[in-house]
Amino acid sequence: MPRRAGGRPRFRVLAGAWLLLLAALPGAAQAPEKGPVKLSLKAGGTYTGLAGDDLKQLLGPDYTTRLGNRYLAYHAGAALRIPVSGHGSVALQPEVLLNLRGYRLTGERTAGLATGEKQCSVKQTRVLTYADVPVLANVNVAGWFLEFGLQFGFLVHARAETQTTTSYSTGVPDKATFVASTDRADLSSFDVGIVGGVGYQTLSGLSLGLRLNRGLTPLLDPAGAASKPRAYHDALMLQVAYLLPFDRELR
Repeated sequence: MPRRAGGRPRFRVLAGAWLLLLAALPGAAQAPEKGPVKLSLKAGGTYTGLAGDDLKQLLGPDYTTRLGNRYLAYHAGAALRIPVSGHGSVALQPEVLLNLRGYRLTGERTAGLATGEKQCSVKQTRVLTYADVPVLANVNVAGWFLEFGLQFGFLVHARAETQTTTSYSTGVPDKATFVASTDRADLSSFDVGIVGGVGYQTLSGLSLGLRLNRGLTPLLDPAGAASKPRAYHDALMLQVAYLLPFDRELR
């Protein structure tokens, strides 16, 4: 399977632009009345799936694969808001999140059927647990905020549930098998993505935000494959956060 040439240069351009922005922050931090660093706690739902050009190949070369319904999970964690402009309207926002992502696949085997087998169908649900570290720019104007940046994800656990149903042309009853596995040998252990979101924060510190996250690195890294399948995380995240009422600067 040929590797698309544009993926890695695109990531390098985005990463380079983000590093330039981070390099400019010390100068912005000279602005007066920035306000203190703030800590917030956040949690919410993660509505996830996959995107990319190679989704039809995820169950293997002998299968026709279709992407199933998106997977609803959750995330929770904390964030620091580090003001870098006057009155704190622009801030650097690093976060640490425990984030469950997942996807569903269905497929039918199109080759390699044994003698007497008429059809073999597969349903798979895979749930992946990540320690995510978004590093975002946050702009707040009159309570409304915009955030954007990069997210770095570290895979800590994986679980797959696969149901295979085989029907026969010989009159034998259909056979269904169910397999649960925590194997993650075919998964990339590190993920980089882009993040963009909007939301509103009240004067009491309670906020509601909607965030999009799209992976830039392939999710799968199968052993022996000539190239990684172009399949990437695609997530919609709804977050509720509370800015802790600390008036002193965190050190």
